[in-house]
Amino acid sequence: MGTGALLGQGSSCHQVFIQRPSRDGRHQAHVPPRLHDREADPDPGRRLYEWTKTGGPKVPNAFRRTDGEPMFFAGLCEYWKAPDEDQWLQSASIITTSDNPDMHEIHNRMPVILEKSAWDQWVNPGVEDLDELQSLLKPAKKGTLEHYPVSKDVGKVTNNGKYLLELNSG
Repeated sequence: MGTGALLGQGSSCHQVFIQRPSRDGRHQAHVPPRLHDREADPDPGRRLYEWTKTGGPKVPNAFRRTDGEPMFFAGLCEYWKAPDEDQWLQSASIITTSDNPDMHEIHNRMPVILEKSAWDQWVNPGVEDLDELQSLLKPAKKGTLEHYPVSKDVGKVTNNGKYLLELNSG
């Protein structure tokens, strides 16, 4: 497996990625990131979290799509072999962009949220036009997201439960 791009699942606790072989079917080590051989995750996230501080303690905020649809984040991944180990590792990152009006009061950047119409274009290894791909890496349109405060428990990876998604008014 080699370098690739992906659609990522947003989650309060983890990221999950499903791999597919690179074009030639071989593992590749130390390949610089590039925008092809992309990979996809079919189980998208429903929330992303950002913390804000407005004079008191930091407050976690959950962001979700206003249309109730899942969010797919554009990202890159790479498989590489550690120089002093006999083990393949996966590195992954979600691509960020400048904030949009929905995110502005909380944070000055946000993940690139790909609309359904762009999913196939992003994961298609045949699309190699960097200008075409970079045109997808922009803030979501105004009105795409809404946010609300949630429990500070979202900040601890061992916490799990539906209560982490609920409005926390206190």
